[in-house]
Amino acid sequence: MAELLDCHDAVRPSIETIEATYAEIQARVAGRESVRVFCPIWKDPYMTIGEGTYVNDMLRVCGGENIFAERRRRFPLAADLGLTPERSSDRDDERDRRYPRVTLEEMAALQPEVILLPDEPYEFSQADPDDFRPFAEVPAVRHNRIYLIDGKIVSWYGPRIGESLRVLSDLLSP
Repeated sequence: MAELLDCHDAVRPSIETIEATYAEIQARVAGRESVRVFCPIWKDPYMTIGEGTYVNDMLRVCGGENIFAERRRRFPLAADLGLTPERSSDRDDERDRRYPRVTLEEMAALQPEVILLPDEPYEFSQADPDDFRPFAEVPAVRHNRIYLIDGKIVSWYGPRIGESLRVLSDLLSP
């Protein structure tokens, strides 16, 4: 962006800071086993992120493993929630499948060690961690690692990325 806007010199200090933070985070997580993470972005029904998303990349860079990275969105909604078979049509083949709708039972089966509840695009609140309490066998629930977070940490790129990497890396530390 700096080159396209011909402002590289003006933003060089910000770029260098972000690159240094990125290198620091990479060194911190190198050799460490990934932490299994569930990060929903919507509720009723729950919707999460798959691979090919900025949120998934942020989790990976900071030492997390998105438990739904491989899960693709299915159509219609009932198929995505495992209630009916998936339909196949040309229209559905063109749809964005990076944001599957999931059940909390699916989440529990994948045993996340950390649950992140961002305040955007859906505004998770102080009451929402209670949805997970029935799943006491899930490590994130058992060890009280359910965090309400500022959604900008995982979904907004730009000059704040360095601080976002630090905060997210700290949340995902074993």
